[in-house]
Amino acid sequence: MKKDDGILLPIQQNQYLSLQGNLSLQNDIVLAIASSAVQALSFNSIFSGQPVTVTTSSLFICQNVEAVAGSKENWLLKTLSLSKLIEILAIVDAAIGKSLLQSRAKNSNKELLFRDVFSLPDYALSKTSIDDIVVDFILREQQDFSIWCQVLRKYEAYGMMYFLLSFTEEHANINQLSRRYGLSTPYFRQLYRESFNSTAKKKLMDVRMASAILKLIESESSVLDIGLSAGYCSASHFTNDLKKELGLTPSEIRRLETMLYEN
Repeated sequence: MKKDDGILLPIQQNQYLSLQGNLSLQNDIVLAIASSAVQALSFNSIFSGQPVTVTTSSLFICQNVEAVAGSKENWLLKTLSLSKLIEILAIVDAAIGKSLLQSRAKNSNKELLFRDVFSLPDYALSKTSIDDIVVDFILREQQDFSIWCQVLRKYEAYGMMYFLLSFTEEHANINQLSRRYGLSTPYFRQLYRESFNSTAKKKLMDVRMASAILKLIESESSVLDIGLSAGYCSASHFTNDLKKELGLTPSEIRRLETMLYEN
């Protein structure tokens, strides 16, 4: 696999696994927004080991933001770990009903250029949240960023997160989820924790909570029925967790929704 320089790397579909070997889920995606007059930033490419220079507002992959050299005080720097980007990618894909292995590239059979740094398009310069930018790029299928996404969709971590988010069986627990995924429960738990530095159980509860909130807003089902469908044993248990997470009770959430529609 030829590496032209520290920025461009020609790849084919069957070379994604080689790219994965260079990337760690703890690597950083860095949003670097330049002030009017700044000195360049630099870092060593994960793929070629060669120095890369950043002179304009950009998004790039590096070992970590601490490895970036230059006058950082003149730049707005925001970071996102690859593991968090994989989580965001899986959430967006699951929300729009995207098939797990479907490629979104328009020219998937052609040689692609994987960039570990690319300049931000004009429409992204008004955003300062890296989360907002990556979601926007995913939805727009921004060319360079889409190639990053194609590589990340090959990761086991993406498969686990997408499966968990798409798992629709009510009352299912981690044992059932891991068996359906095809792994033993201990190994599923281990892989999830190593990938996301959190527990699969916590994410499953977060997904159930989000689904329950939508049901509170969109349906007239009782609080008890919604709580039971989310895996809670009682309405009070559901209400207490909702209050803890959002500071709102189910009835307060429904009143807010009514006020929004009235306005």
